[in-house]
Amino acid sequence: MGKILKTTLFTWLGSCLFLSSSCTVFYKTSDIDAKISASIQSANENCNGVLAQITAFQNDYRSLSCEAKSSPFDDALISMGEIDNSKLQMQALQSDIKKMYLEFKGYTKGKEKIASNTNEWKQFKTTKKGLKSKFKELQSEGEKTVKEAEKFNVFVLEQIVPLVKLVDVSAYIKTMDESQKSLFASQKDLDSKLEKLENDLTNLKLIKGKLSKDQFERLDKDFEAMQSQRNELTLVQSKLASTIIYFKQQIIGKTKVYSCSADWEVLNEAEKSFAEQQAAFNKIQVTIIELYAHMQEIIIEIK
Repeated sequence: MGKILKTTLFTWLGSCLFLSSSCTVFYKTSDIDAKISASIQSANENCNGVLAQITAFQNDYRSLSCEAKSSPFDDALISMGEIDNSKLQMQALQSDIKKMYLEFKGYTKGKEKIASNTNEWKQFKTTKKGLKSKFKELQSEGEKTVKEAEKFNVFVLEQIVPLVKLVDVSAYIKTMDESQKSLFASQKDLDSKLEKLENDLTNLKLIKGKLSKDQFERLDKDFEAMQSQRNELTLVQSKLASTIIYFKQQIIGKTKVYSCSADWEVLNEAEKSFAEQQAAFNKIQVTIIELYAHMQEIIIEIK
C-alpha cells in the first residue's frame, strides 16, 4: 500500500515591519489557516482512504461468519482486534488534530494578523509544535496499521481460505427447487398411470370370465401397491418441501454459506434430509416401474 500519510510541514511567510530599533513579524491569519487546513485535509483523505480499505477487507472476512472455536480462526479474531485498536488510535489522533485546529480558530477569531511576541503568537507556536507531533504519530500509527492489515491478509489467504468451503445459496436452492419440480412431475405421471390402470381393471372386472382368480388377486395386489407408492411419494414431497422452507428461513438474507460458520450445520441438515428424500424418491420410482410393468404383463396376458 506504500506510505499512508503525507503531511506538509508548515513554512510560514511573514513580513517585517520596523518600528524604531525593533523588528515585529506579522503573519496573516488567513495564510496560516489555509496551510493548516490543507495539511489536515490531506492527512484525513489519506487516513480515511486507508481505513476504508482495511474496513472493507475486514467486512469481507466477517461475512464468512467463521466461529473462533479453534486455530486458525481464533488467531484471526485476535488479529482483527489488534487492527481495530490501531484504527481507533488513528481516529483518536485525527480527533486530536481537529481539536488543535479548532483551538487555533478560537484564539485567532477576528484577528487578521498574528504579531510576534504576543499571547496569540505563543499559542500558535504551541499549536504548530503540537500539530507537527500529532502528524508524526499519525504517520507512524498509519504505517503500523497497514502492516497489521497486510499481515492479516496473508494469514487469511494462506491459513484460512484453503480450509473454508463455500456454497452459493441461490444455486443450492435452485437445485432443491428443481428436485421438487421433478417430484411433482413424477406424482402427476403416477396419477395418470393409476387412472389408466383403474379404468383397465374396471373394464376387466366387467368381463370376469376372462380373469382367473389368481390374475384377479395379482392385479388387485399390484394396484394397491401402486396406490401405496403414490402415498409414499406424497410423503417424500411433503418432507422435501419442509426441508426447503426450513433452509430458506435459516439463511434468509445470505448469498453464501461458509464451512467455518454456524450456518454450515443448517446446510448439512438440509443436505442430509435432501439426500434421504432423494434416495426414497429413487426407490419409489424403481418400485413403480416394476409394478406397472408387472400389471401390464398380466393385462396383456388376459387380452
